[in-house]
Amino acid sequence: FRRVLFRSLLGCKKFLTETPPSELDAKNFLTSEQGISSLLNSVYSSANFGDKDMMTVTEWSTDINLERGGVEERDASVIMNYTLDGNVDRLNSNLWYVPYTAIRNANIFLDNVDNSELSEDKKKLYTAEARFLRAMVYYMLYTWYGTVPLRTKSTDEIEMARATDDEMKNFIETELLAALPDLPEPGQVAAYGRAHKGAARGFLAKYYLNTKQWQKCADMAQEIVDMHYYELFPNYETMFKVENEGNKEMIWVRQRIAGKGGNQYPNAALPPAFKKDPYTGFTFKAGMANWAANYRVYTTFYNSFEPTDKRRNLIMTRYINNAGDTVNLTNEPDNFRPMKYYDENALADHGNDFPFVRYADILLSRAEALNELNGPTQESVDLINLVRDRAGLAGKLLTDFPSKEDLRMHILKERGWELWSEGTRRDDLIRMDKLIEYAHARGAVNAQPFHVKLPFPQDEISANSKLVQNEGY
Repeated sequence: FRRVLFRSLLGCKKFLTETPPSELDAKNFLTSEQGISSLLNSVYSSANFGDKDMMTVTEWSTDINLERGGVEERDASVIMNYTLDGNVDRLNSNLWYVPYTAIRNANIFLDNVDNSELSEDKKKLYTAEARFLRAMVYYMLYTWYGTVPLRTKSTDEIEMARATDDEMKNFIETELLAALPDLPEPGQVAAYGRAHKGAARGFLAKYYLNTKQWQKCADMAQEIVDMHYYELFPNYETMFKVENEGNKEMIWVRQRIAGKGGNQYPNAALPPAFKKDPYTGFTFKAGMANWAANYRVYTTFYNSFEPTDKRRNLIMTRYINNAGDTVNLTNEPDNFRPMKYYDENALADHGNDFPFVRYADILLSRAEALNELNGPTQESVDLINLVRDRAGLAGKLLTDFPSKEDLRMHILKERGWELWSEGTRRDDLIRMDKLIEYAHARGAVNAQPFHVKLPFPQDEISANSKLVQNEGY
């Protein structure tokens, strides 16, 4: 049958040579406004990666979160214990292949946008958005892996060596700076989730922070403050709820919609037979999911909070089970549950956006940069106190910090208390040279200095002869 069908197709010359008469033709698709706009949407879609997997990977290796139970423990154990290699599926899929899909789509868009039917104003705006998204993704790859192959054209060779450190850093900075002028102001975007000047400045501030360019970090953070758009959301405990998404503390988020590729983090954070959180009132309903995986918070991290810190209230210490009994999670070590994200109307997943850059992070970043430049100053302490005040805590005094190191270590603590379960802890510990020390302190004796970088996927090493694995793996 296959042979007969093949011969009939060979005899149908018109069928084989006919040009598709619609916008589905590849050339038409990349020139029409609908086609090129759809391509930009695909960049956004691919760049919106990193739900629970990215955040758990970047916190399982730290002193905040751990995982026990279910199939996820297979990957979690090698990350927590620093026995990972280039074969960890969770790393490879979500921290390598998905980001490079976004980069590929951005490159195709940028290679074709000038020849499209878009107006000149739209070409300028969409180009800025695509460059921002591509630079943002490269920034994340750089924080995880160090230098990587720097693909900037859709026609680049299939096999590429990694860029130099200078090439990598120069590209991230110059692309974000180039995109910035043509992006709209926050609050003036065409749709929620589109790129804007606040987002570009936010990623520049974080890039400068994590590359220890202190003056540039301090200056960029101040630019964000001087926009007079962003502000601390009044209530930390309700800031992450679905009904409050889009608030003016959130500079950039990963969007999530319940039932449509939503937030799956709570599915793995809920304890067995969970029915209700007596503090938040969140109640498990039919259609919601409670997985065998158990995302937990270390007891030592929970105990590090000041007792009256409101930020600690979203870490669940007891719950009501299906039988109506109250279960005390403190009876088992390292069993507290992160409940920063929950959705009363969740389906198979939740609708909470993941914060990527928020205003509190920027305030603490400027405080850290100023301390690194000048040692403890009143301005640094004042910035910290803005964040502490929202948490219901007394302000710190300049005299509480006799040295740069004293204030540095307090900022590290403050960032942990403020930004837990937001995927920042690994970067913070690496920047302050504490990742391996803290790993050893919690018993991960395999942790070595080379672990500050993740391993490239082994499949990528096998497919790209020019890519050399990160040292130590």
